[in-house]
Amino acid sequence: MKNNIIITILLVISMFLVACGSTSAPSPSEMETSQKLETEDTQNDERTVPHGDIISWNENEIDGKDVLVVKIKIRPNMTNELTVKQNYYNVADIIKNQGGDSFGEIQYWAVADMSDGSESKVVSFTLDTDAIHSIANGDIAENQIDSVATDLFIHKSLQ
Repeated sequence: MKNNIIITILLVISMFLVACGSTSAPSPSEMETSQKLETEDTQNDERTVPHGDIISWNENEIDGKDVLVVKIKIRPNMTNELTVKQNYYNVADIIKNQGGDSFGEIQYWAVADMSDGSESKVVSFTLDTDAIHSIANGDIAENQIDSVATDLFIHKSLQ
């Protein structure tokens, strides 16, 4: 009886793994992109942010413009408002202390663990050249970044 249960569990797990696996091989362009991102992600080792952990740091050229796409894993703060605002301090640190002011655009994504155990995007926004330079020069304070950010997304659980 015990052996039958173990065998059944193993079969269910293996069927699940087979069903979740990909059946198609990646195209050469997908492999190239993947390799480029992996190379750039490995340069993360020395980069940090004040509120969270850098998951990925990808430098790309899009439409002739240097673009930084950064993804941060954040943790909840004392309030929802502080949880959102910590992301503005993170991007300001990237701009002021980690060379972020050399980019024409920064796309910032923050993910967090949700109450159901999943990981989800909770905050994202884009900063253009003017906003980046204004932050770098101190013309825009960290707590004002939301006023110059475009494509601002705040997860409904933080609103």
